[in-house]
Amino acid sequence: MEMFTKQEIEELRNQLPPRYRELISEKTRISIPTIARFFACSKIRENNAEAIYDAALEVIEEHQTKASYRKKKLRSLMTNGQQQSLNLSSN
Repeated sequence: MEMFTKQEIEELRNQLPPRYRELISEKTRISIPTIARFFACSKIRENNAEAIYDAALEVIEEHQTKASYRKKKLRSLMTNGQQQSLNLSSN
């Protein structure tokens, strides 16, 4: 796997949410075993590696956007005192 270094793949994996293999498979139509091989730094086809990497970036972005939305929504539903007790007022 010369295209992406082991460190790059590990950094990518560390940011992915649970069920990432299934989510990437849904986006790419690449099998879960192939996705698992990619994250184990095993050799796979270059075009599959690129597709998996790009889909993983999308999954991370979507996950972060949803997490941010949830925090904002929670903040909008809480009083200032509740926000301060949970330390949400500055996020």
